[in-house]
Amino acid sequence: MDYEIDAESTPLFMAVAGPAMRDAIAGTKTPDAAWEEIEARKDDLLYKDEGMKILVERTVANALGSRLLETMSFAKVNNEAATFDQLNDILEAKATCTNLLQRAGWDNDDVQNFDERFFAPRSPESALQFLEVDDRMKLYRIYIKRAVRNSPSGKELTDDNNEKLMQIKAMLAISDKNAEEEAKTLFGPELFKALQLAVLEITGDDYTPELVQNLKSMIDKVIADYKLSNQMVRQYAATMYDRAVGAIADRAPGGIPTTSQEQALESLQELLHLEKEQTYNAHVNVFGAAYKRGVLEAMGATGIILPEYRPSLDNLRMRLGVSEEASRALFLEAIKERFLPMVEAVANEMERTVLTQQQLARKRNKDMGEDVFKSGKSADVSKQIVRLYSNQYNIHDTSFFIIKHDRATYFCVV
Repeated sequence: MDYEIDAESTPLFMAVAGPAMRDAIAGTKTPDAAWEEIEARKDDLLYKDEGMKILVERTVANALGSRLLETMSFAKVNNEAATFDQLNDILEAKATCTNLLQRAGWDNDDVQNFDERFFAPRSPESALQFLEVDDRMKLYRIYIKRAVRNSPSGKELTDDNNEKLMQIKAMLAISDKNAEEEAKTLFGPELFKALQLAVLEITGDDYTPELVQNLKSMIDKVIADYKLSNQMVRQYAATMYDRAVGAIADRAPGGIPTTSQEQALESLQELLHLEKEQTYNAHVNVFGAAYKRGVLEAMGATGIILPEYRPSLDNLRMRLGVSEEASRALFLEAIKERFLPMVEAVANEMERTVLTQQQLARKRNKDMGEDVFKSGKSADVSKQIVRLYSNQYNIHDTSFFIIKHDRATYFCVV
């Protein structure tokens, strides 16, 4: 019986409810007036509340979908003004739809999930079911460009327009990633220009704290005008900072920045909204060789870094902006560079003292001549090594250590 009643009454109910709702969504009729007609027809037909709620939802989806398709027809012929106005009208229509749905039985949770219910691209009942992702991106692109153009300065995204843009983004189901890429395409050049100017000014000869404040105001204005995300700013800033570090290094005496240049880089970090950790890679790539050279100089001819040299190396690391982890890796590289020849010399001396000339010639694949210092395998290895290092490095206070080289272990004296 219920089925038969629904089958007969639904077309009669929709003949009144459909036009009334479409008029309300189009703005030609108030929601109150539309609902009075809908409820009157519902009472005439004794139509059930559950069925009415479903029909209202279906009518809303169809009405919004039709409005979006109409808007897309303007976008296809590049009528940006009409497209912008149509999208704003649809935002207002959403408020009317919410009003009607609440009257039909929607609760607060349903209202909160409005976009998920009617603007899910893959849903067969979605208002977006006839719009491809490229179409939706085109509508979003036109809206954001027109919103900036319609601002008082013609070069900013006002708070009001940005709030509407976020609603358009949700209504068109634009992902955060796609929205970020669109902002980068439209506003990236302006940000790049401001950052590039800041880098050129700060890394030049005219650096002053006052200059930094003026440049900071300029960059912050660009970020605020176009409502750019911190992630986007940091992506551009990281590239510009790499260039700045390279420019400072080219002008730094001996590859080590002066105090003024160090302050300029610190100011630039703040200016570009960069954390200290985000600058380490740029500094180690540019100044890493200078730190390694400092370690080698501290080692001197003996390969021993005296305790009084340690603070100087720490100061050098901080001045170069190199992280502790990177400086340790550079330190070990310097140690390897200095000690590898020493270990090879020890290994060669060990082989010379324990191998015969024939064995040594076969191992090294060349004629070794005659060793006038060696008198057979009974030679005193430790004395040979002590003599080698004492003469080469002028070391007389000897100590012992173990060196592993070429799959062999050597007991060495220096």
